[in-house]
Formats: sequence, structure tokens, C-alpha cells
Amino acid sequence: MALRADLAVFAEIRKLFLEVGNELGRLDLLVNSAANFFAGKCDFDHRRDLGRIAGHECESAVFLCAGSGTMLRRSKGSIVNFADTGGLLGWPG
Repeated sequence: MALRADLAVFAEIRKLFLEVGNELGRLDLLVNSAANFFAGKCDFDHRRDLGRIAGHECESAVFLCAGSGTMLRRSKGSIVNFADTGGLLGWPG
């Protein structure tokens, strides 16, 4: 089953978990592994771009955890959060 949602919009995440509940009846595991990749340079506009990059990454994970909470508590499920290696290994350029 494939579902789609804009992870920056909490209402879409709520709808996503309603669809999961309707189709599967339960949720046992949430894996947060999505990431956005923005090309940029060291002299980017920190006030504008940092919020767009880091904010979206953090908000999505928080929204998904919050949206899945009721279903995961019911099933005694788990959440696994991944971070990509971009924070440790810079990309060329």
C-alpha cells in the first residue's frame, strides 16, 4: 500500500494515519527516514534557508510522531528515527 502526504502539513499527516487505520486497522512501526536535499553554498542566506532546511526536517519528524501516537500506543508499537549522513559528511561544492 502506498500513501502520499505533504509532511510539512500536519492536517495531511493526520489524514495519512486515518488512511492507515482504515486500510490496515493498526500501526506497529513508524520509521522516520525522509530527508530533503537542497543544493547550496556556504554563503547561503542563513535566516531564510536554515529555517527552510532544518525546520522542515525537524517538523516532519515531530508531526509524524505526534500523528502516529494514538495508534502506536494502542499497538505498543515503536518509532525509529534516522538521520542522513549529510550532517557528518559534507557534499562537494
